[in-house]
Amino acid sequence: SVVTKVEKVRVPIAYLVECKQTVFNGKTYGDVIRFLITVIEERDICAKQINLIKEWQGESE
Repeated sequence: SVVTKVEKVRVPIAYLVECKQTVFNGKTYGDVIRFLITVIEERDICAKQINLIKEWQGESE
């Protein structure tokens, strides 16, 4: 007889940190540029988290 065991594996909590989403409240073109730099940094951090989850998922299979 064959027994199949299902094990639920959770994504490491370090990879599930919420992505920061800064709200724009500037008024000048300089504010826009600073905001853009901040948003790009936030996007890069989130993209890295997603890539780490994908790598982890590949290792878990």
